[in-house]
Amino acid sequence: MANVNSPKGFRLIGGGDLKRVSRPVDTTATTHSVLAPGDAYRIDATTGKVIRCQTGEAVSGIVEAVELTPLSGPQSMDYVPQAQVANVIGIEDADAEFVVQADTFATANCGDHVGVVDATPTAGPPAHSNQYVSSYNTTTGSLLVIGLVLTPGAETGEYAKIRVRMTEAGQAA
Repeated sequence: MANVNSPKGFRLIGGGDLKRVSRPVDTTATTHSVLAPGDAYRIDATTGKVIRCQTGEAVSGIVEAVELTPLSGPQSMDYVPQAQVANVIGIEDADAEFVVQADTFATANCGDHVGVVDATPTAGPPAHSNQYVSSYNTTTGSLLVIGLVLTPGAETGEYAKIRVRMTEAGQAA
């Protein structure tokens, strides 16, 4: 059975102390202020605010949820639209493991590093990330490949679902 092309960003599967933090979204970052659960983000060194990772950028954390800022009236969001003032709850733990789609995967890629390939999230409902990973190499990249996700029908090759964890290099200061 062939793997299905269905990127959904990064989904937590466990590991570590699961360090979660609340961080404000950088509303000046044009389309990269649009965030959904499963998106990889970086932290702006000047403002300390979150911006969705563009292709190849170091990963500081993964969006787990949207935290509502005080708004008038009842509101609920599972997605941060462009220029919306909000915080995200992110996982910034180098021991946390995530499932993510790879453009391709071979067993020999275990232990390699990969980078994020950015794509604007789907607004939903339900909202979800469309990011995936690519560009295997052995020394750089802020995500470490652990292996293939062992589920029925899982295969190596194109669109494989793999396990990754953030490297220390990608962590926020």
